[in-house]
Amino acid sequence: MGSGQVLLTKRPTERSHSGDETTRRLCAGVYFDREFRDLVVHRVVTDFRHRVPPSYGFDLAAVAVHAWRAWRLDALQHACVVSVLIVTAVLSPSVAITALCAAGQLRLAGRLVRLAPEVLAQKARMRIDHFLHRAPSPKQLDHQDLAERVRALKLASGGVILLVVVPVVLAGAEGTPFGTVTVWAAAVLLLIAAAIAGTAAARHRFVVRTQRPGRPRSAWLGRRLRAIENQQDETVVIYRRPPPKPDPEAAPRVAEPDDEPGMFVGSGELVHRWLPPLTVQLLRPRDSPLQDMAAPDDVARREHVEPPFQAHELVDYLRRKMPRIGHRSDPIRLPGYKVKDRVYVAAADVPSVRDQMAAGDRPGTLNGIINAPDAPLQHFLEIRVTSSGELATTAYLRVTVKGRFLSLDFAACALTRTPDDYELHARLASDGRSALLRSALGGARHLPAELTQAWHLVKAPGVLLGTWRARRAPVESPLAGPQASIREEKAADWERSTLDKPTILDHMKILEGHLLKLTEDFLRDHDVDTSDFEKRAETIISANVLNMGHMDISNSAVGPNSQVNQNGTTAPAPQGAQQ
Repeated sequence: MGSGQVLLTKRPTERSHSGDETTRRLCAGVYFDREFRDLVVHRVVTDFRHRVPPSYGFDLAAVAVHAWRAWRLDALQHACVVSVLIVTAVLSPSVAITALCAAGQLRLAGRLVRLAPEVLAQKARMRIDHFLHRAPSPKQLDHQDLAERVRALKLASGGVILLVVVPVVLAGAEGTPFGTVTVWAAAVLLLIAAAIAGTAAARHRFVVRTQRPGRPRSAWLGRRLRAIENQQDETVVIYRRPPPKPDPEAAPRVAEPDDEPGMFVGSGELVHRWLPPLTVQLLRPRDSPLQDMAAPDDVARREHVEPPFQAHELVDYLRRKMPRIGHRSDPIRLPGYKVKDRVYVAAADVPSVRDQMAAGDRPGTLNGIINAPDAPLQHFLEIRVTSSGELATTAYLRVTVKGRFLSLDFAACALTRTPDDYELHARLASDGRSALLRSALGGARHLPAELTQAWHLVKAPGVLLGTWRARRAPVESPLAGPQASIREEKAADWERSTLDKPTILDHMKILEGHLLKLTEDFLRDHDVDTSDFEKRAETIISANVLNMGHMDISNSAVGPNSQVNQNGTTAPAPQGAQQ
């Protein structure tokens, strides 16, 4: 076979679906995205009063480790910069001011370099169009935008001139030769640049470490990080109910990002739910010999007065049978497949069920929770499918038996991709001295911008105090629910994830179909008539809207003798209909 041919039958290298890729991207992201890093530090590392949300397709403890390391790097850089400026100001105020003015000149000069060619070219095109009496090109800026850019250009030019004059005046007033002041100011800037370059090099080394094989964090964890690792995998999850209806006479309140309540916190966008839940009356088959022939009607003769099974028996059956579609030996298995029990409780109900929460994952306690349909603790069987952690589809099923009916509450949530910038930074981070040198020089090049970030050092005492208190806090989980999920914060918008929707919805439909089929088999084995269940299950599986681009086709009839009801009345949604 020639070297230019591709062997299509060769088995591709298998990707890891344990969430390592997403974890590595998020770990790399905290070194470049300061806003994201601060979110992790304030909402995860130092916030010991609230639980962390469950982690789906990534390791929150690893992200917290690198976020705290990135924060310390920046704090050390800011401390070095501020220390150099303070010492310089004490020894020679004119040198310190000259150094700051020089940094300001560099920043304004960069703005001039960007604005001047654009403004001059635009003015030249406008003069040519005016001279030739032709309409302006659509690519040209309007007069208002051009006026704003001209104003910005003038301000930048004036700022450069002012920053040149101020050091000369100060040196003359101090009686120090301006050349001497300039030399010392250059030395100060070189010292600051060295601190920034060193931080950039260290940051690059840590990013490279996140891309190496193995877990992207050390095996040893401190007290706070151990608590984070335990909480992200806990069975019991605390959620918030929707707030009460606001008073129309009250002053309007600005909505916060965390105001929207969500039961399945951490698992992303709720993309599908059976509303109302699917209910099945527990009737014996029509040919069953165990019918009560003394009952007045057919339903009463066939109805199970005593339920033929308890809810936890069906959950145990599904928990035992569902892992088959994710078995490692199956070449067409669902990727990143995991089955887990979750118990959800509203924050307002936590004080009344504190003892049950502590024992929520014990088999006896868990069965009692499953069999109590109206209790504050609600059990859901959680089935997750994730493609390298980037796309995580999570299905939830709650099983309850009440009123001689079986009730199935199904929901599906989706986590979409992390920002492309994180992947780019992670992929471009290469090991070696040349890459380290490039990172150091790139950091020094941003000296003016880094100088303007030094004021964040005033926040350091508060963060250090919060971290110290978090480390001394008990390892046991607090009784307050999570405030936000960092994975959800950085997930792509669901409405814009058009290319990933087929994959997510495909996984959801596969899980939905398996759950329905296994439930049908279980009911048949327990002497329950499944004819009505089969009809409703078929309706659920086939209930879809044909979507083509931005056009939704519904209420359509296809095929010979097809009809569409257009009388204006809408039938109620069938049980198990999508939300």
